[in-house]
Formats: sequence, structure tokens, C-alpha cells
Amino acid sequence: MATLTSDLRSYLLAFAPISAIVGPRIRPRKLEQGETLPAIRINLITGQHEQNLAAKSTLAHSTVQIDCYAATSEAADDLAELVYQRLQGHRGTLSTVYASGISAASNIRQFEEPVDDGGATWRYGSSRDYVVSYQHATEIPN
Repeated sequence: MATLTSDLRSYLLAFAPISAIVGPRIRPRKLEQGETLPAIRINLITGQHEQNLAAKSTLAHSTVQIDCYAATSEAADDLAELVYQRLQGHRGTLSTVYASGISAASNIRQFEEPVDDGGATWRYGSSRDYVVSYQHATEIPN
């Protein structure tokens, strides 16, 4: 079953400037051990469905954290900017869901962390949260 995370992954990979940099390395929840950089991680933070007393509501809202990793802080920032350009203000079908709106919910956060290979190397990241309002494409009223 497709999820919002997998739909966002497909949508980001369909954007040539991003896929040229990360290839297939857009991962849900965590990067692979020893992941080649640059790479992107998508993490679903919160989600809720609208409530409607009259009928079943098909509208949902989720906050998604997207972390962009690279060997330098500048490269991580540049990748995060490409993600922002792709997602900010998007309205339309992602894959199995229809996004009625995607908006940045935070400014960019920079971080660094040691690479998990036991060495002294570090990887750099830039992170931003997005709010996605959506409904499953099969539930869009005509």
C-alpha cells in the first residue's frame, strides 16, 4: 500500500535537479548504514484526518520532516533548497494522493552528525518541516 511518504519520494525523484544529485537515495525514516551522500530522508512526524459529523471526511493533514544530507553544509543547504522549490505551494496529484496544498512549516535547520562507520568523518544536514494537506486520489469528489 502506498503511503504519503512513498508518494513524496516519487514526486521528489521525478524532479530532475533532485534525482541528478541523489539518484534513488531518498529513504523513509532513516538512511542506510554507510549511505552514499548526498541523500534525503523523509520522516512522517504527525498526521490527522479532518472530522466531519455529517459524513466521512477524506481530508487529512500531515507534518513531514525532510532531511537533506551531504558531505558539506553548503551542499546540504543547496539540496534542501531544491526540495523547497519542488514542494512549496504544490497543489495536485502526487501519486496515490491529491495534495490540496504543501507548505513549509519551519525555517531550515542545519545539523551535523558523525558518519556511522566508526571513523572521524562527519556528514552535514539541512532539515525543514512541511505540512501536507491531502486526500487519497480515489476519494476526490467530482
